[in-house]
Amino acid sequence: MNKQIAVYDNTISARTYLSYISEQAGGFACIGRDGKLYIKTIGEDQSKLSIKYFQDFKWGEKFKISRVKYEDGVQLFEAGNELGSTVYISQDNMYIVDGEQIDNIYDKLNNLEVYSFEGNSIIDPALDVGDLLFIDNKYVIYQSSNQYVGKFKASISSKIQCKAKQETTTRTPSQKAINRRVQSQIDQANGEILQLIKEMYDEDGIINENFTQVYQDISNVITNVQNSGGTNLIKNSVMFAYDTNNIPEGWEASEEGILNINSSSEAFNSGSISGHIFTLNNKTVKQRVYVKSDNNDITEDEKNYYTFSTKIKKDLLGTAYVKISNANEEHIIELNEGQDSFYGDFEIKELLPKMNYYDIEFYGSEGSNATFTDNMFAIGKYKTQWTQASGEIMNTQVNININGVLVKSSVFEGDYTIMSPLEFAGYSKINGEKTKVFTINKDTTEVEKLKSKNGITMPPIKIVPVTSGNLQGWAFVSSN
Repeated sequence: MNKQIAVYDNTISARTYLSYISEQAGGFACIGRDGKLYIKTIGEDQSKLSIKYFQDFKWGEKFKISRVKYEDGVQLFEAGNELGSTVYISQDNMYIVDGEQIDNIYDKLNNLEVYSFEGNSIIDPALDVGDLLFIDNKYVIYQSSNQYVGKFKASISSKIQCKAKQETTTRTPSQKAINRRVQSQIDQANGEILQLIKEMYDEDGIINENFTQVYQDISNVITNVQNSGGTNLIKNSVMFAYDTNNIPEGWEASEEGILNINSSSEAFNSGSISGHIFTLNNKTVKQRVYVKSDNNDITEDEKNYYTFSTKIKKDLLGTAYVKISNANEEHIIELNEGQDSFYGDFEIKELLPKMNYYDIEFYGSEGSNATFTDNMFAIGKYKTQWTQASGEIMNTQVNININGVLVKSSVFEGDYTIMSPLEFAGYSKINGEKTKVFTINKDTTEVEKLKSKNGITMPPIKIVPVTSGNLQGWAFVSSN
């Protein structure tokens, strides 16, 4: 894959490093007959061996690979399905940095069908460990101990255990677990090197990501350092902030159709970082983001590339799309009738804007239940982990952005408080209508209703309640 990954840990043996390297190459490490180290693929060589040469033998269960999976508590990559057996890549393998590697391992191992087998037979001494033996119309991975007794004789023991991996993740509160990757991509044809030093850590259940990227060709070196916070150019990207009419802040929405906004444990469990979704049925939402326009006078090292990414869930019915456009260009992600997706990852990368803006438009037709989450548009040639926009701190109850602070109730719909340069006020839904129940108007506090338990003071007098005796009510007394 023209990738180099550099990691060093003096607590890991060279033998273990070799196992990790060969594992991510979809094979195994061995010493050849010439004394050199090789990484071979299972079944690279095959031989046929007649069952009649076996004095005794025993067949075991069949093992057919249909899925490859890697999970280290921070990253999760998998390819294939669960119809057959799963190969689990070691979670300690620090050489796994992206899903492309798992896809390549899957391509090498997919549909490999072998049996567990034990037996003793005379064999061809040219056979090597890892070869596939075709015995009685079944394939066996050659693993054996050999001896010479006039002829070469092998005691074959190829045992494969088909069992599900028990996947557990242990977290220590307030502990910062760091996962680092150093990755190089080498393009010999164009004389280019791209190095990526990536750090992901889980702190109190929040996944953060930082990276340093270095691009080098024959003439120059470009360095880009990015932190995870505040890099999204889409404001309110997963619609944490919306009013009582379900209109998201910063977005334009078409009048027809249905827009549903809510948090989703399903999305979170499917890899969504935000855990917040919006669903469109015969509905369009759109937002304009401003970018640096490109032209021929801008040198390569000064160009601003942009990348968009999203996660989409869609039913088989209907259509959905995400369109990124301006007056001079259009880029689109489409899911047509008959295509479904379950929080699949989609991206448009290396955009060079022809104007100083992009309109980012989301659409889902009637019955499509097109759902979007982790919408990310940021500077760079490559997809980055979802973050909120600069200056935003948003969740289902608190929204902080450049306009101020909004705190809303997750229990009582329509109840929220706003603190901004324009107002400090509280709102509530009363008899189905949004009502401003209190506000500060310069030096005056205005309220819809006021309840005082023990009195009201306005020097030089004080109003106190009289709740006993024949005369009950208010008493006006000196505030002293």
